[in-house]
Amino acid sequence: MAQLNVDKLPAGHELDALTAERVFGWKDIERREHQPWGKRKDKGGRWRSARVPDYSTDPTYADDLEQRMDELGLLKQYLKELAKASRAKGLPTDWAPPDQRCRAAINAIKRKEKLR
Repeated sequence: MAQLNVDKLPAGHELDALTAERVFGWKDIERREHQPWGKRKDKGGRWRSARVPDYSTDPTYADDLEQRMDELGLLKQYLKELAKASRAKGLPTDWAPPDQRCRAAINAIKRKEKLR
């Protein structure tokens, strides 16, 4: 995907696709029937076609985001980004909406890549 300002991207399919690609490692993401679809690895390591989950609008994926950031060794940076974003909105970190969680995860990965 092209370079864009994640902080200005509204919650929805585009932010979901960017989260799937940058955080979860999906590839070949495209729009089908108004929903993003892409390929992700299954438990056996094979690439399977699937609909991209609604990461930025469904709060049930918050645990998946945190678990993935922990797998990547970026949980501390993710929580720092999330705290910064939620403080700007005047919310406690635990109350952060799903779209802020997605942006925090993407920003944590961006910061890691800049340090390389």
